[in-house]
This record gives sequence, structure tokens and C-alpha cells, in this order.
Amino acid sequence: MDTASRYDSYWRDRDEGRTRARSRSRAFLALRLLEEAGPDKTESSPARLYEIGCGPGWALEVFREAGFEVGGCDVSPEAVDRARELGFEVRCLDIEEAGEEDPVVSGEVDVLVCLEVLEHLREPSAVLGKLRDALSAEGGLVISLPNEYHLMSRLAGLFGRSPLGGPDDPHLHHFERAS
Repeated sequence: MDTASRYDSYWRDRDEGRTRARSRSRAFLALRLLEEAGPDKTESSPARLYEIGCGPGWALEVFREAGFEVGGCDVSPEAVDRARELGFEVRCLDIEEAGEEDPVVSGEVDVLVCLEVLEHLREPSAVLGKLRDALSAEGGLVISLPNEYHLMSRLAGLFGRSPLGGPDDPHLHHFERAS
């Protein structure tokens, strides 16, 4: 199964209410970080925020409501269509395949957001380099990763269940606090 089809299925199989709430919650946490250290935004010149792995646009809603000029990309055509239905300018893009000439990686944004994405990538370090290079000189990058080795996961392992996602786990990398 190709990457786009796999993530079409991923978004289709999610509990929408729960996943939407988690996406928005992460976005609010990112906003707190941006308020402390992020770029200034004014009505005449809002900061440009671009979300890698925007899914159906739920986090983009939070960023737009906060006054950012937003855009994004996702590898799932179905998720991109849903984000467009919410009025967002987003596009279908596999960030691992994006070249230097791509506008996402050419230094045209003030803030890049990558929430719960790196664990899904084959080469997260290479993508981090692209993201760093995509920022304006004063830009900021907000990344979140799941702590896959939290207490409940460790307890599951003690009782013989896979502490990670099992055979259908979409995560290619499992990060612990240190990594």
C-alpha cells in the first residue's frame, strides 16, 4: 500500500471526535509556546504559519483563530480535501519527497508546526533539516512527539501486551523522552 493510501485509511479509521480534540489540544499547547517565544503578528501583517502533516485541518483552525495566516500539507488526499472544506489553502505533499525548490522548504514561512508527524517518517532527521531551512531568518519551529514509553505503555508490556501500537501501528519510529 502506498503512503497516501495508508494515511487515507489512517484518517478514515480514527475516532473523529477524540482525534479532533487531541489535535486542537496540541495546537493550543503550540500556541502557548509561540506566545512565549514566537514571531510578532499584527492585523496588518500576521505571521505566516505552515503545518506539516495538517490532516483534516483541526489544528489549523486553532492557529487561524489565533490570528496566524495559515497553510499546510498532508500526504493524505482525503485529509487535504477535508481541510480545504474548512477553507484552508493546503496541498497534498509527502514532505520526505519535497525538493529544495518546493515553497514549503524555501524559507517563506515564519512558523512551521509539525505536531505528531516525525514518528511517521522514514527519515525524520532529514526532514528536520528541511524544516530548519524552510524558516525565515526570525522563524520558529514547533514540534511535538508522542512519548511512547509512558507509564501505561510500560505496564502493558509487563502484562504481555505490546507496549507499542502492534502490527497496525502507523509509527515508524518510537521516541522516548531522551530521544
